[in-house]
Amino acid sequence: MATEDITVTHYIGSLLGTDLFGGHTILLNGFGATENGTLEDDDGFLGDIDDGTATFNGHPINYIGSGTVQPGVAVGALIVGLGPTSDVVVFEADGHTYFHYPDGEPNVLGAVALIVDIDATPYEVFTPICFGPGTMILTPDGYCPVASVKAGDWVRDADGKAHEVLWASSRTVKIPSLPAFEKWSPVCIARNSFGQGVPFRDTYLSRQHRVGVHGHAAELVLGADRCFASAHNLVNHKGVRLDDEVREITYHHLMCEEHVSLVANGMLAESLYLNPTSPDFRLDAAAQEALDLFPELKMEISAPVANRREAQVLSTFF
Repeated sequence: MATEDITVTHYIGSLLGTDLFGGHTILLNGFGATENGTLEDDDGFLGDIDDGTATFNGHPINYIGSGTVQPGVAVGALIVGLGPTSDVVVFEADGHTYFHYPDGEPNVLGAVALIVDIDATPYEVFTPICFGPGTMILTPDGYCPVASVKAGDWVRDADGKAHEVLWASSRTVKIPSLPAFEKWSPVCIARNSFGQGVPFRDTYLSRQHRVGVHGHAAELVLGADRCFASAHNLVNHKGVRLDDEVREITYHHLMCEEHVSLVANGMLAESLYLNPTSPDFRLDAAAQEALDLFPELKMEISAPVANRREAQVLSTFF
């Protein structure tokens, strides 16, 4: 069972369920207090494709929908959207309706309303942090396809140290051609993007998978010999791009006793990290299985992590 502490805003307006669909404008006085609670889910999905159980503070969830909200300001008698949109998930639990903003609440300073645009598109609660198909992982015996690496095998890190694989898993994801599913699409890092032979073939990673950057770029931006950055934060529309044309992909997890800088297709990329603390790192259901199997593991991140702004600076070096 995957568990996450989340912040929700209590909706106290008159619209219920699917009445919220279709771009409704909700005055801010239609919302009550913000509160914290615990979301539990055993398959990683909310919505029609959900075949598991999801609860909020122990109460079963009735999923309403997901989409975006945008702050609205008054222009005469009209409410006009102003500023960026924010992702939102709407659900009912224990007779209450809640709005949850996975990436943080919208900035409503100066706003009088929220323009809500949601539908019944299923929502993945925990996003994958994985290697894509065709990735070759360095082991003490040379490179091995990630799909062939099993628990009990050994891998070699960027410094030549060998680590036993405690847990390995794979999951095939079908990606509908809808904006809400973009976060499932892989990032493609083209051959030689980080230098000659790095990586030595096109490499697919999930958006949140962190890539190792070393040398002059890491030293200049973070003052470290090596750092990590989420793959999607390195997108530069040149060698690193989001491949939103992929409709099905198999993602692979590899976990060692500690957080490791693996060598994947000649490029540094992390092993599964089980102690996420930022909004960008919510464990998917498969990774939660590993945490349940090895609750005693307390991992330390093996290199500094670049934030979004720092990663965008790093991407200019490639």
